[in-house]
Amino acid sequence: MNLFFNGWISGPRKGDLAISTCILGPMRPQRFFCPIRPAPHFSEDYAIIALVRGLNPTRSTLILAGTSTLGTQAAVEFVCQPDSVQGLLRQLGVSTASELKPFEAVIQVEVKHDVPVRTKLVLLRKF
Repeated sequence: MNLFFNGWISGPRKGDLAISTCILGPMRPQRFFCPIRPAPHFSEDYAIIALVRGLNPTRSTLILAGTSTLGTQAAVEFVCQPDSVQGLLRQLGVSTASELKPFEAVIQVEVKHDVPVRTKLVLLRKF
């Protein structure tokens, strides 16, 4: 996987958690920050949705992980909603889930009153 979670230990984002890309070459890494500092409410979160090869090469593993519980909830809801899945399949260039190849994606999650209300695909990589 080229996506990973990391916390910032210095600078203006100290204490924040991010999903970062591990990119080699001329492209710059991307970071998607979720503030984890104490606050009554936060308005956005991020989550990873990734399909990777399993330990058995004939199997795959679906990873759904957010920078908070709300991000993880939104990732689960994203893959359970037919409209979201159809949009993801279109962007991956496949018509059915059986045609899927490994990929990883980042979704941005809009949060209102501590509830994920809207998601947007902000990064997609096919392997």
